[in-house]
Amino acid sequence: QQFGLLSMILLVLNVLTPLCSLGLNEAVTRYVPQYETRGALWGFVVRSFGLLLALTGASVLLICLFSKPLGDFFYAQATDAVTRSLFGKDAPELAQLSAVVIGLLIVYFYLLAVMKGLRMFTAISVMEMVHGFLFLGLSVLAIAMDHLSAFTLTALYGISLLIPAVYFGFGLARSVAGWRVQRDGPHDDRWAQRLLKFSVWTTLAGITWQVLVYYPQWYLNKMHGHEAVAVFSAVRQIGNFILIGAVAVVTVVMTTVTKTWESRGQAAAQRQLSLAFRGTGLALLMLCVVLALFKDVIILMFRAEYSPGAAILPLHLLFFVIGAFLAFLPIHFHLIEKA
Repeated sequence: QQFGLLSMILLVLNVLTPLCSLGLNEAVTRYVPQYETRGALWGFVVRSFGLLLALTGASVLLICLFSKPLGDFFYAQATDAVTRSLFGKDAPELAQLSAVVIGLLIVYFYLLAVMKGLRMFTAISVMEMVHGFLFLGLSVLAIAMDHLSAFTLTALYGISLLIPAVYFGFGLARSVAGWRVQRDGPHDDRWAQRLLKFSVWTTLAGITWQVLVYYPQWYLNKMHGHEAVAVFSAVRQIGNFILIGAVAVVTVVMTTVTKTWESRGQAAAQRQLSLAFRGTGLALLMLCVVLALFKDVIILMFRAEYSPGAAILPLHLLFFVIGAFLAFLPIHFHLIEKA
């Protein structure tokens, strides 16, 4: 039940994070290379971060104020009255904790967005590794102290976001502030309009995708409880590796193609995108075939209760490989928009 509840919490975080930030992080990645080229990066970073903090603060406050109805809707939906009553008591606290973690996620993703725009891929990898190892270490400590619950793991997830966000955030600020060439560029009075105009579509796309991912588990939770959600989520985590691989490639390709466009022109950028799409697509299809063929062996990494999930693994793989292909579309639209 706790694993199923944790899966619901993580999905809620994924749905609400782009909504609460209005998709500004994607827009920041889009415009950082432009302001870097103009020599006005520092001013853009300061102003965009201030706008993001204002949106984040308002969103976190609203979720906390309406924690009771939101908590009941997200975490205590069940046809069984006993189950609904059991999880309903903790639902408001889970909603408040989710609000805090959403705020940390938005700041964390903002730092990643700036670093992506600056093509600081080594720094991104180190920051992600620090976050991952922190969460793993804290989770193992919680298990050793017999405090393993969905609430505890969510709180530890927030801590594992906070520490690298503070450390790498101050480091990034010092680095960008020290680039004197990035302080003297022309001021753009329309920076907020540009960001919000771009972020409207990224917000809609992000929320639509996350809702499509969230709804099946929400319905399972409502009809069959957290146990069914646990099996469904465990198998989904296997398929999610496909999308993670695609997103990692897209992150690199997005900024590389943008820089190629600015330095070598549209044709070179389109060729670069086409090669990346075909190479990544072939590799992911081969990985899906291997995972589907050995699904009964792979499911053994979980407890015996999760074995029925092997039957739905190929469907999950199909879903995520299509999602992986679609992840390249924003780059194509980005090139069209630049033209």
